[in-house]
Amino acid sequence: MDEIKLLVVLFPSIFMIHEFEEIIWLVNWAKKNISSFPENQNLRKVVCNLNTSGFAFIVFCEFLIVVLLCLIVVYYLAFNLLVAMMLTYILHSIIHVIQSIVVKKYIPALGTAILTSIYAAFIIYKTLNICNLEYSLIGILTMTITIAVYFNLLLMHYFSSKFFKG
Repeated sequence: MDEIKLLVVLFPSIFMIHEFEEIIWLVNWAKKNISSFPENQNLRKVVCNLNTSGFAFIVFCEFLIVVLLCLIVVYYLAFNLLVAMMLTYILHSIIHVIQSIVVKKYIPALGTAILTSIYAAFIIYKTLNICNLEYSLIGILTMTITIAVYFNLLLMHYFSSKFFKG
């Protein structure tokens, strides 16, 4: 149990390794490669309005949520929530793989998404071997977190476009 708690406490740092790659390279890369993006005016508008400060703000908000959820997991031993978080993170990484396939190029965040997903999968593996989990609850939590992350990103992109004009 202590090993899982340690893995959970370290997860925000692992998460930030991936996010740092995005903060450092993604905005400039996206603006240089916008012609590779699908013909979606909303997507292109988001890319054109995004800057590194605004993107860092979005990452900071995501980081706060990750830390809060990790604290809840450790304090309440909410291992169903933990597995749902890790599944959501792996889904996030799969989206980066799909993005790279769609634009037919390496995108900043792909490498660290894959590497950090291995860590998330390891957390799931360890948790499955130690804890008695409720798989239907994990499914509901995974869907809930995924939907919440989606709407949070929309909201944070909106605030970013208002407060961090570039």
